[in-house]
Amino acid sequence: MKIGYIIIILFAIGIIYFYFNDIKVASSLDDVIITFPRDLDEVSGIINAKGTSNYEEVYYKIDLNEWNKIKGKKWKFSIDTNKLSKGMHTIYVKANEQIKAARIIVS
Repeated sequence: MKIGYIIIILFAIGIIYFYFNDIKVASSLDDVIITFPRDLDEVSGIINAKGTSNYEEVYYKIDLNEWNKIKGKKWKFSIDTNKLSKGMHTIYVKANEQIKAARIIVS
């Protein structure tokens, strides 16, 4: 009986965590996917971020900057990492309210 209660409690904690952190579970029907750079890639110079989307309109931003609009189900945009400080930065890409992120390490 005790194991059953533990499982129920862990399940409830997981539901509460997902609810309050607004986490969307990944599925095979992702609205947007970042194919490059991969999470925690070390980069320098000018890089071309790229990926795919189920929608023609895609938005991206780096760290806490403003969203920029790009078009295309196969999208890409350039990032001049020379304009970023050394260390970790986050690239966000959004399509149809789904947001994906990739952290990069600028060297």
